[in-house]
Amino acid sequence: MEQEQDLVILGAGGEGMNLLGMIKDMNENYPDEKDYNVIGFLDNDETKHTADVLGVEVMGPTTMATEFSQDVKFINTIAGATYFWEVPEIISETGIEENRFETIIHPDSHVGESAEIGSGVAVYPNSVIYEKTKIGNHVQVKSAKVGSSNTIGDYTIVNGDVVTEGNLSVGESCWLGINSTIRSVSIANRTLVGMGSVVVKDIEEEGTVIAGNPAEYLREIQNTDHKYENVGQ
Repeated sequence: MEQEQDLVILGAGGEGMNLLGMIKDMNENYPDEKDYNVIGFLDNDETKHTADVLGVEVMGPTTMATEFSQDVKFINTIAGATYFWEVPEIISETGIEENRFETIIHPDSHVGESAEIGSGVAVYPNSVIYEKTKIGNHVQVKSAKVGSSNTIGDYTIVNGDVVTEGNLSVGESCWLGINSTIRSVSIANRTLVGMGSVVVKDIEEEGTVIAGNPAEYLREIQNTDHKYENVGQ
């Protein structure tokens, strides 16, 4: 077993809770993997401060990151469907150096030998990342199938049961909705793909919502979007 690594999770919402649950599973059931000691959450929602998530304290805002010693690592789970395109700015404001972000890959996933994985990436159980695929920094892959020779941009969320073909290019800060299927196309930055959508053509305009089978342009992204209620209306 490797030495225990102190870790702080950015974001104390559902995604942070899910990642903590995955880490606990790895610590308890996979003794040959790195052992993580999650010492706290940081979240900009003041109503969560001093509360706890699965027994781990929400210590304060994300700007507190600079107060931790250099041996502490971080991972981001801030990823709401109503503001996912703003996450790069939120992370930039923390002042955390890129080399202090930890990548965590659950042993019950498969990552191709020739795949490239960035920093601060979370790969959940039952995910598959095929050969020659490049995963950017701060990407979350949640029980999805990412095809060969894909490029997934920084801060993109690949939600559960997403399936992509080979030679796909996804831009930065995209949201690929649950159970969506995406062919060998190009998707612009800050695109929200509605859950259950089938994407068969390039999405060239940045900052849009697409949905349907086949997926079509709906509108520009906006703060009132909700991944379960408004997409597709």
